[in-house]
Amino acid sequence: MTAIFKRDFLSGLRNVTGFLFMALMMFFTSLYFFVYDIMQGSPDMTGAMTGSTLILIVGIPVLCMRSLSDERRTRTDQLLLTSPVSIGRIVLGKYLSLLGLFAIPMAIVCLFPLVMLTAGKPDLRLSYAAILAFFFYGAACIAICLFVSSITESQVIAAVLSAGILIMGYFMPGLKSLVSQEGNLITKVLTVFDMSTPFERTIGGTFELASYVYYLSVIVFFLFLTVQSIQKRRYQVSLKHITAGAYSLSAVAVFLAILVFVNLIFSMLPEKYRSFDITKSRLNTLTSQTVDFISKLDRDVTLYVLNNENNKDETVDRTLRQYGDISEHISIEYVDPTANPKFTTKYTQEPVYAGSVIVTSGDISKVIQADELYRYEVNYQTYSYEETGYDAEGQLTSAIQYVTEDQHAKVYALQGHGEQELDPLVSDVIKKANFEQDSVSLVAEDAVPEDCSLLMINGAEKDLSEDDAKKISAYLEKGGKLLVTLNSAVDGQTHLEGLLSDYGIKVVDGVVVEKDENRIYAQNPLYLLPGIEYDTITESVSDGYVFMPYTKGMTAESAGDVTVTPLLTTSADSFARADLEGNNSSEFSEGDTEGPFDVGVKAVKGKAGDGDDASAGTEDPGTMVVVYGSESLFTSNADSVVAGYNQALFSGTLGAMVSEDNSSLITIPVKEYDSERLLFSTGTASLWLLGLVVLLPLALVITGVIIWNRRRKL
Repeated sequence: MTAIFKRDFLSGLRNVTGFLFMALMMFFTSLYFFVYDIMQGSPDMTGAMTGSTLILIVGIPVLCMRSLSDERRTRTDQLLLTSPVSIGRIVLGKYLSLLGLFAIPMAIVCLFPLVMLTAGKPDLRLSYAAILAFFFYGAACIAICLFVSSITESQVIAAVLSAGILIMGYFMPGLKSLVSQEGNLITKVLTVFDMSTPFERTIGGTFELASYVYYLSVIVFFLFLTVQSIQKRRYQVSLKHITAGAYSLSAVAVFLAILVFVNLIFSMLPEKYRSFDITKSRLNTLTSQTVDFISKLDRDVTLYVLNNENNKDETVDRTLRQYGDISEHISIEYVDPTANPKFTTKYTQEPVYAGSVIVTSGDISKVIQADELYRYEVNYQTYSYEETGYDAEGQLTSAIQYVTEDQHAKVYALQGHGEQELDPLVSDVIKKANFEQDSVSLVAEDAVPEDCSLLMINGAEKDLSEDDAKKISAYLEKGGKLLVTLNSAVDGQTHLEGLLSDYGIKVVDGVVVEKDENRIYAQNPLYLLPGIEYDTITESVSDGYVFMPYTKGMTAESAGDVTVTPLLTTSADSFARADLEGNNSSEFSEGDTEGPFDVGVKAVKGKAGDGDDASAGTEDPGTMVVVYGSESLFTSNADSVVAGYNQALFSGTLGAMVSEDNSSLITIPVKEYDSERLLFSTGTASLWLLGLVVLLPLALVITGVIIWNRRRKL
């Protein structure tokens, strides 16, 4: 086997065909790498490898067409067949020689991620995973083409027939949909010949074990067929030939059955045993919150996916399968909207688009539109929308909560005092928690609405009127919940501060200046990273940081039946400065107020006033007031600084104040893509274009021609 490998491998390097193949591979892979990663700045090679798969359909047949067919044409195969080497070793030697020639350009491609390191922080795991998947795809193609080469003497026929088979495998997903949109026995059989779907499943940020098992099965099966094809030619036309042929067919059938069984076993394994998330942000893995919630589910839930199963979104389907693996109460059904155009009318009269998911339990349902499964933002460089995040888990978990819960709270945002509009970060958490959101102006109301589970005052620029303060006080006396973010630029809000003082919270004039370098961001003493005190509200952020730009300080003290708990605090070196414009110094001066301060406070009146933890257990803790010193705390800009911890703090606050059991509130944030693009200068990009796309393939062609010319003259 070693001798055959060396002979064929060196023959490929001494023949112009081998170098033409390598040049062709390098030209297309380099071109796609230049377009996706150098020009567009993609941080991984997923796009480049996906685009390059088409070259396998052309390049691999050219590489393999003469491997066995030329041996047969020149009758040199008789020397092999009469040699003391087994047919299996002969086939394996030839296959490994072809694989070695394919591995040379792939080894060069493995250097591309290192090129990306010069322009930013690429995702090396995704890049090398894409290269590995591409290599296995190519290895399977080589095995197929080697078999075709064994059944014909014509190199041209071998190349054309091989290309036809590979084209069929590449376009099989589309061919299956032509046979049947809903899927049937024929489409299931055709799935065996689907070469592209396993590749697509493997490059989406997941190490898909079943895909590699499939490619290995294809390789082993076609090498076995090649052995059988050569083996039959050892016998002359006689009774023995018929016997050998019958034996070959039965052996092929048994071998194929074994491989199908192995693939079936792997496909039936739970998602967690055959699919491994390799993305930085764990895009394809359910969070522990979702896993805990779904595992405790006691109601049947059906997820209807409006799509033809043959054209399903593989990323979303992978997420859906994880839900089904966790709980037997969850079932997933694909519904073709073309075949069942009126299916959605049972759940909504609004338009529902292909790719959407309808979550149902009993008579309750919730529609998740296809564009809600991903997050899109405007790219102002291209003036087009681009995908920036994956939100399938957040939307699905929220919808399952909605259809399995009996009651839904309502959150009101106070208006009429110059309040800041609620940031999408806040609205997203409220929506995913399945709480209703509304606004209220107390000028037009006799009291805070009866169905108000939580009243929010978000960065009011003006003070409450005396009448508004009385209405809010009356609401709180009945066990209401109040969440306040103070406007850091406003002092002397008499009625609002008077309302808070009834709950042991005193607001300090001015803006907090922090001198402890470990508690500030970007060396700005007004950008605080406050200390986080342990509470059920802050539990989810206790291992990270909260970012508070421009915040007011507070002092708080428990008294009577009011229990006050600090949530966020400053250091003892901090102070509050009333006039920032008149004094930009970061040093304490006359007129400033010495710290430390609370910049986040929880006050509870009622059951917790008797000494119980207000947020523990499942009972309503009574009146609760939570105050944060910065109106910018719960904004997307502040949240991006600390990678989602501000949003987690709001989710914890909402859960403790509105949910009877804080643990039942699950809000999964959007999982961000790695948006850090690579930045190649124009000059550098031009050099890589010249070197990789032009000079490298040209050098390979010239080398092949020179070697071929020298051998021709010998």
